[in-house]
Amino acid sequence: MRTNLRNAALGPLRTPFVLLVASYSFLYVRWQDIIPGLGPLRLTGFLQYGLLVWFLVTGDRKILSREPLIRLSVIFVILMVVSWVFAVHVSAFYRTRYVALLVFAFAAPLVYLVRDWPRTITFFRCWVLINLLVSLWALRTRGVGVGDFLGDENDLSLAMSMALPYPIFMLSMSGSTARWKLIFRATIAVIVVVIIISFSRGGFLGLIAVATSVWLFSKNKLRNLLITLATVLLAGALIVKVLPVGYTARLNSINDPTSSTRVERLQSWELGWIMWKHNPILGVGVDQFPWNAARYERMTSYWIDEEHSTSLAGREAHSLYFSLLAEMGLAGVTVFLCLLIGIVRTLANVIRAGSKLAKISPESQSKQTLEEQQRASDAALLAKAILCSLTGFLVSGAFISVAYYPHIWLIAAFVTILRNNGSKPYGPPLAETIQPRKQHYVFDGNT
Repeated sequence: MRTNLRNAALGPLRTPFVLLVASYSFLYVRWQDIIPGLGPLRLTGFLQYGLLVWFLVTGDRKILSREPLIRLSVIFVILMVVSWVFAVHVSAFYRTRYVALLVFAFAAPLVYLVRDWPRTITFFRCWVLINLLVSLWALRTRGVGVGDFLGDENDLSLAMSMALPYPIFMLSMSGSTARWKLIFRATIAVIVVVIIISFSRGGFLGLIAVATSVWLFSKNKLRNLLITLATVLLAGALIVKVLPVGYTARLNSINDPTSSTRVERLQSWELGWIMWKHNPILGVGVDQFPWNAARYERMTSYWIDEEHSTSLAGREAHSLYFSLLAEMGLAGVTVFLCLLIGIVRTLANVIRAGSKLAKISPESQSKQTLEEQQRASDAALLAKAILCSLTGFLVSGAFISVAYYPHIWLIAAFVTILRNNGSKPYGPPLAETIQPRKQHYVFDGNT
């Protein structure tokens, strides 16, 4: 296994794969903001646009229409472009360009480059390392990210909640050496600490949602629940001592009806609902909620007049759901919902296939069948990790405008490579698939 994984990184298309992983690290870790002098070199732009041009010129462009989840992502980008027609601010263009890069320079190239199981494992290990680096930096800055979609503590904690399931489930995968298990455990510990010190209430809810999802997927639920309760009781005093000052009070403020943050969020949701009712099909345009707030807030129940009401002009909707509804209308919501349903159904099929193979007696299997069984089992673990990650996104996203963040668009690519490669052998199929672009692997649960 270890030899095969090493060969996957040294095989065909090695350089583009390494550059793609580097591009993912620049997107999340943001080396250009950490290392002095690196920003002016514009390496991020060179990597992203370079991979975009490379994929469109030499890659399998049919991935954009052939792969269901990538196709839905492309349709969503097209709807974003359509919204330019009635957008009132130039931010519609910049936001569309951002999501288009995520789809065409990150998601699609990943599907093209990761076409065998060894490279799939290699990528997800790199993904854990990238999130470990993000969490270590956030630990240094006490729960604040570097910038962009990780700059705010709420955004950071959401991303960390989404990253948590990967090392948890990869601990149980075959081929995980002692060194990798140490890395996985360290990543779990640092991520949990970062979410706590971020003081993010939405992030804490996301953490609870992810932890609950992981527990639901565990085999010995009662035993794990008892172990967790015993750990909490025994370590309760220590946990209280190490928590930041005011952490408990901040969490309790979630239910405080007088909290300014809570009031503003509810007002934003009402405003988003009114925007949608006046623009039900296409919405007000991508990233246009802040620039249309002044136009619709006088229709809300909280508005009195300019002197006694606080305008929400220039502020976000503070919700994945209300920002999507207001800005992209029923058309965008439908595509987004289809994307979510497709992700869940595909992952459920991968998990079901792994469970089906696990029931076959080892004594009645050949060596090849045993390898297929182990591969399907590992694929099922990764599928569970992605499902738990998606749960964190949907829960924390209820309080943050994250529709155009990288998370969901990258998950679409993760699910696609998992489906395509989860039933393929450990051999060197990548070399065989470079010439015949039309060759397509579909994970249907049959081996």
